[in-house]
Amino acid sequence: SSSSATGPYTQTLERDLSFFTSHAPPAPETQTPYYVLSTAAAKLSLTTQKDALDRMLLRWKNSLPSSSPSFTIQPFLSVKTQPHQALLRTARECGFYAECITIAEIKAALAAGFAEDQIILTGPGKFWEGPNTFQLPKELKLRAIFADSLEDLRRIISFSTSTPRGPLGAEIVGVRLSLGGKSRFGIDSSDPQTLLDTACLLKSLPESTKLGFHFHHASSNLGPQAWWCGLESFLALTASIATISNHSVHVLDFGGGWQPHFLSHPETEDGMIRIFDLMTKYHPSVETVQFEPGKSVSERCGALVCRVLEIREFVRSCDSSYPSATTVTATSQLEEGDEVMINDSNSPSSSAVSVSSSTASSTSPSSSSERRACIVDACIAELSVSALHVHPLLWRPSVSTPAAADSWSVLDHDGTTKGS
Repeated sequence: SSSSATGPYTQTLERDLSFFTSHAPPAPETQTPYYVLSTAAAKLSLTTQKDALDRMLLRWKNSLPSSSPSFTIQPFLSVKTQPHQALLRTARECGFYAECITIAEIKAALAAGFAEDQIILTGPGKFWEGPNTFQLPKELKLRAIFADSLEDLRRIISFSTSTPRGPLGAEIVGVRLSLGGKSRFGIDSSDPQTLLDTACLLKSLPESTKLGFHFHHASSNLGPQAWWCGLESFLALTASIATISNHSVHVLDFGGGWQPHFLSHPETEDGMIRIFDLMTKYHPSVETVQFEPGKSVSERCGALVCRVLEIREFVRSCDSSYPSATTVTATSQLEEGDEVMINDSNSPSSSAVSVSSSTASSTSPSSSSERRACIVDACIAELSVSALHVHPLLWRPSVSTPAAADSWSVLDHDGTTKGS
């Protein structure tokens, strides 16, 4: 559970928050509310996740005979989760490639220094202004493009007839599958006729085109066990589609959508080793396995900073099973004028935001009792609050001395504070 009081979630949370506050202290003279983004914290998250994937692959390789089929792992940053140039450049420096869903994002990735063959294009709206949008290089050669529907696949195949390497020069053409309708993205795998049509369309691709399949189901939504089961079904299903299409599979993309602590959990490594074993059984020709972390990278390296306008008390009944950390938790130590930092970079990356007089409040989840809530100078649209995402809260007193400017403390779910 992401709200567990112990284990990988707590460990990575404390590490990330400590690193964030030590590398990105907001300027006290800046008018609230505003956003901050720490590239140092992003680099820590990027390298930690890449190292974890490399460690899993090494462990799997060491358990096999030298003659066994092998593959490489390539992580991609999901550009849509935080397309700030500073984060894109940091990801590239850490060995990540770029996963884009629009032509605009491709342009952003190129501006950040990614090579053309380090970019893949996915999503349902990739050609909403046509493949030549934004005057991309005429000889652009992307790494891969994945269809999100049958119509999208037909469009991609029609582009493939006009260039030897397919649409936008992609070396790899593939499809994204939705298993059991549990994702709003991808081709519906619950309809046999749809799957047969998919296989027949893939069969019409040029022989020189490499085939790939994309799995897009967030483990943070499904839960880890359902995610593992979904991956196993995905491997078996894509093997059948590949057989009908007369194409061998060169690339498998397992997506992202996991919590920041997912790869640190001891059960994750065992689960990934099992998937690698199964994958080489169904797809011995696979050369590369791709992952697309996004929110797990960026959500702990950014924050919204706002000011406490008012403290109020009221009685509110909350389900005790709700996640044990929420956006804003009141405490007797909070006073009017204090600043609060909501650790969440899924909000826009602007350095300053103009907001209306609307305010937002939240309380600590527990049984019915009198609670103290803080009213802050940011509207709810900027807080990006969701029960699926735990947003830690940091606070500091009204800045009156240079020392107080950096004295951020983590506010726990029970109203107590931890060391700054």
